[in-house]
Amino acid sequence: MSLATDIYFITNVQFSKALTLEDANKIRTGVVSGADEASSKGSADSLIQWMITRRGEQYTIQKFENPTYHCWCRSQPEEKEPVECLTTSFPKEWIIKLVPADGSYTVPLIAETVVKSTKIEFKWMNMTNDPFDALLPGTLENDSLPKDSFISFPKPLEMIWNGTLVGEARISGEFRPVGYHQLNRQESNAQLELVPGATELISRFIQSIIRERSINFDIVTDEVNVYASGQEHKNVKVEFRKTLSVEGFNCFKDNIISHSIKVVGSDPGGGGVTAVSKIEIKNPTNIAMRFDDIPVEVYYKTEKIGNLNLPSFKLHQKQTETTDALEDVHTQFRPEDPKNSECQDFIKDYITTDHSLKVIYNLTGTVIKLGATQTVSTPPFRVESSFKGINKQFVKGISAYISIARTPISKRISFDFDFENPMHTDLTVLAFEGEVKRKNKLFCVARANNVKDMIVEADRISLSPLFKGGSLKIRRHEMLKMVGRGSLKVTVKVVNATIHIGEFELPDLQFELRDPVRAK
Repeated sequence: MSLATDIYFITNVQFSKALTLEDANKIRTGVVSGADEASSKGSADSLIQWMITRRGEQYTIQKFENPTYHCWCRSQPEEKEPVECLTTSFPKEWIIKLVPADGSYTVPLIAETVVKSTKIEFKWMNMTNDPFDALLPGTLENDSLPKDSFISFPKPLEMIWNGTLVGEARISGEFRPVGYHQLNRQESNAQLELVPGATELISRFIQSIIRERSINFDIVTDEVNVYASGQEHKNVKVEFRKTLSVEGFNCFKDNIISHSIKVVGSDPGGGGVTAVSKIEIKNPTNIAMRFDDIPVEVYYKTEKIGNLNLPSFKLHQKQTETTDALEDVHTQFRPEDPKNSECQDFIKDYITTDHSLKVIYNLTGTVIKLGATQTVSTPPFRVESSFKGINKQFVKGISAYISIARTPISKRISFDFDFENPMHTDLTVLAFEGEVKRKNKLFCVARANNVKDMIVEADRISLSPLFKGGSLKIRRHEMLKMVGRGSLKVTVKVVNATIHIGEFELPDLQFELRDPVRAK
């Protein structure tokens, strides 16, 4: 590097114990010599004169009438970049800038230092207000700055996403350090306002927040207020650009949890059942949004089994760094087609097993409400979720009536059951066939077709009519032994059953009860 002999601004960016605080943090002008060994003091009496001499990569920075501090340069200095130097024992940074010939220099170097030291983070944003509320913590990450330093913003900052202006951020408050070796994060409130009328651009911006795991946008201004060392610099023209990282919703991946389905009735004509489902939605982000009604297609295995509609709800931002915000949403579920095998499989599996039933939600028309009036639609996207089966027993008890006077050839049995209705609507049993086992040995087969008046009220246990004509599958002496023991517990397997949920028919139910049934 060779600096021509001229008048320059010289400032020490980081505090050096080799210089006094006054010398280290105030902007100085001085004379720089471009010769390797020579020096020139200049002639401007109003200037504090400095001298830089160079031998190879070794530099000496000297203020006249002060001791000499030996430094060496690590990088080629550009106009706005600091020269990294090393004093006797401390690494320091210096900025050397040429003073224009007309003497005009409007950007104080302390302002450039403060701008460079400013860090702004995104903490949370509420998009349900108009304009949006946000919290942007700010820090001056340079403990060598004077303790009275701060930066503030006299006008809104531009929000730049993908190189395009999407809105403005009005930041209130000041960012300042507490002391030389302490950092103070200022909780600065902000209001974010999207560009009015830019519907397509805003839609893409919001869609990106919904779709992506995270997005970045810049906040930019060309004007700041800086205060340092008792001097205030207002409306300083300088480039200020900081990148903020915002966590996105990632298409709600792993964040929609299905808890229950309560069957409450059927559609007129038996076209389907009406059910209320409880769905928990997690918000993994620090963004609060309001969603309008969302139509959702539900898929089980490979087929669409029905539809549900998520009502309008507000999704609050998560409360801490590790705790997601949760919203419980109650919605109506309607099967697509009662003849659809996957639809019937889902209903049967949900009622009769405790398995986790994987479903896919296809959100076909998500509408997000911004502020009071503006809305944005997002393209369809799919979310995997699951329902845990309720595994209701259906059969809570069995009473067998055996005539021991029957001949061994025609052993017959009559029986009745205590039926439990797991629905929140009346259930009608039309046909029933079951196997009763004792210690894995088939005890009897119970059949009942064209059952009349077998109606079980909602959420109740009802005694069935007496079913006659069941076939006994054990020997006479085994039967007498069991009768002599009194109360027993047996295993019941429903081989085939047909039920009506309101007007919706659910045929060919097959399941084995999880727990033994009390034989009365």
